[in-house]
Parts: sequence; structure tokens; C-alpha cells
Amino acid sequence: MDPKVKELMYSSGADEKLSSLLIEFTGGDIEGARKIIEAMPKNYTAIKTRYMAHKAHYYGVILIVMDLKQKSFENIFLVADKNKDASLIDTALKYDEFKEKIISYIKKQDPDIEMMGRLKEAVNAENFKEKVFAKSDGDNRLDTEQLKVVFSELFSRVLTEQNCAIKIETEEVDLFSVHKSAYQYQVKKDNDEKDSGTDDEKKKKEEVHIRNISLVLLKVEPVVAPVMGVPALELQVNDKIMVKIIDQREIGYYLSGLLDARENQESVPVPATIKEISKQEDTDNLMIIVEFGPGIAGKMYISPDIKIEIPGLKEEEVKESPGFPKINFLWIIFFLIIVFFIILLFTIFVNR
Repeated sequence: MDPKVKELMYSSGADEKLSSLLIEFTGGDIEGARKIIEAMPKNYTAIKTRYMAHKAHYYGVILIVMDLKQKSFENIFLVADKNKDASLIDTALKYDEFKEKIISYIKKQDPDIEMMGRLKEAVNAENFKEKVFAKSDGDNRLDTEQLKVVFSELFSRVLTEQNCAIKIETEEVDLFSVHKSAYQYQVKKDNDEKDSGTDDEKKKKEEVHIRNISLVLLKVEPVVAPVMGVPALELQVNDKIMVKIIDQREIGYYLSGLLDARENQESVPVPATIKEISKQEDTDNLMIIVEFGPGIAGKMYISPDIKIEIPGLKEEEVKESPGFPKINFLWIIFFLIIVFFIILLFTIFVNR
């Protein structure tokens, strides 16, 4: 395996296939490949919870990774212990560090495995999931104050603690961050049971690339060609069109240079392949998704009436019709002068 591909897989969590494509696409630029992955849409939400049940003498943290759109829990990491140090993991930490702190505590300390099992079973229960998902708004954001009520009920039932101190923070994370840890912790009564190679986990890893056809979605605009262009309504999936990348983010600037879509700090037209066309319900506009390369897509909303330039045909270039060769204008003048002199000589000869 290419060392650069291996390094990208290790540092980002991307699978081998996608890592290979990105390394090839960026010309071996690992940092550039990382930028592409970091700019991908955040599909998951992490709930980082810290609790202290002083009367029940239980302390710890819970990390839930959830897909709000699919209404599913992807991962659950947690600690329950009589030791107060178990609740010292700061919820302000980024997702990756918060998760690794949990794993590190479990490996180095001797937490209460039985209570951890009971907590995980309660968190995995469908009624608890429904209550959590019910606390999200229309934009798939979670209300942390309302989440505290849900977790308070959970701790009251499992830890038998009525007034548990709770701190909750949420964070949006990408798919690769969710899967990049080499450790997959699950509470097991039988410590010899291993599930790191189960069919479900292998299937999940295989879905990493499938579920993220477009890792980065750039803002683009069409190159309009009023005379020679193709009407937007006539465009079809897999057609190639000319567009400009107008995304002002750092990743947009980076990819513009990589795709030769920028000259002297100005956006220039580049070809892209249409991957999706759909009509907006509230307007007559078309939403078009184009692809530049593996995982690099562009999105734009356009009027169905405009004409878009296609590769190889520029607005100022008018193709000559077959069977009508180009005629030099000077030759026409020369021919007319000769005809004029012939007529003049003929007239003089006739009048003699």
C-alpha cells in the first residue's frame, strides 16, 4: 500500500479506496486530501454528557454519536465508576479527544462494568432514543437544556439518583471521525467476547464511501452562453457543462487551484459532470449537482430558461456549416472589380 494512502487512512479514518482516490486526485498532497475530508458535510451529532450522582456515589461520562436524519445511534462510549475522577473528562473537548479520554480511562482504571452495562442498555433502549430525537428542531439541532431532562430521568431510573449534576454539550462530526478510531469499545459481561470484526461493523466501514458520494459540496455558478449554449431544461445527468467555482471558503480556494479553476485570483470556467437535476417545489428553478472529481461536487440553483456553455463550444466561436466554405472578403472585392472592368470594356466596345 502507498505510504501516503496509509497515512491518510490513519489520520482521517477514510477507507483505502477513498484515500487512494484523494491521494491521486491531489497529486500526492496529503494535507490537501485532509482539507477535502475536513470540509465534508457534518452528518453526525455527538452528545457529550458528564454526570455526578453524589448520593448514589456514581460518576462518569457518556458519549453518544447519532445520525439525526436517520434517527439512529451509531456509537455509545461511557464510563461509570465510584471514583470521582471518572467525571473529570471535560465535555468542552473535541469529539476525538473526548472519546479517547473515555477509552484511556477504561484501559487504565477499574470502572464499574456492571453499572456501565446497565447504563448502556438503558441508553440503547428505543424509548430513550425517541426522547432524545424528540429534542431536535427542524434544523436537526439539539436543545441541551431539554436533553438534561431526558438524561436526568435516565439517571434517576438507573442510578437511583434524583438530583444528578449533569453537563451536556453537543458537537457536529463527520462520518470519518466517527469511524477512525482503531478502538471500538462496547460494554461486555464476557471480556473474552470480541466484536471488532463482526459483519455489521465491516458493512458499516464499507458504507463510509457509499454514503458520502460528495465529500465536499462547493458553491458554483453556470457559465451562461445566450446564443450557443444548451437550455438548462434540456440538460441530463452525465452531461458535461462549464461552471465557475465561487466558493469563498478556504477549501473552495484550495480546490479551485487544484482544478485549474482560478487564474490571477479570478474564477475561470472549468468542465464538470452533472450528477443530479431536480426541480424546486416552491419555485421553477432547477437544482443541479455537478462533480469535478472523486467526492468533489458543486451545487447551484438556476433558472430553467438560461442557456449554459458546454465544453469545446465557446460563445464567440460560430462553427461553419458543412458545404459552405469560408470566402475571403478581399477576393470578393477583386472579383467584383474584374466584373466591373469587363462590363465597362464591353460597353465601350458596343458604343463604337
